Amino acid sequence: MNLSDDELMHFIHTISFGQKIRFLRQRNHLSRSELADRTGFTRRTVFNWENERTKPKTIETLERLCRFFHVDFAFFLPDSTCYTTGVRSDTELWQSFKDYCEDALGMTYKKRPK
Repeated sequence: MNLSDDELMHFIHTISFGQKIRFLRQRNHLSRSELADRTGFTRRTVFNWENERTKPKTIETLERLCRFFHVDFAFFLPDSTCYTTGVRSDTELWQSFKDYCEDALGMTYKKRPK
């Protein structure tokens, strides 16, 4: 399947969290075990995410995934949450992401100790 950048962005924002994890893992030619080993998650956790059995419970988990895959938080946001609301700055993007995770996914954000 050959997609333009716009078509790819639309596709990414229409698939589920689990499908996004699988997409990133496969795009990076990683097995579930390799992804688990490199990120510190268990293979079962990766499997459960990909099969929509569970979702990450904290925003820090998503931060870790974003850093590992070199993707922006916006990657995990549905299209309407970020791109169509004009969110542009890193601070606005972070707040949009945090609000979405807390409201829509029921996640919690734990402030890191200083």
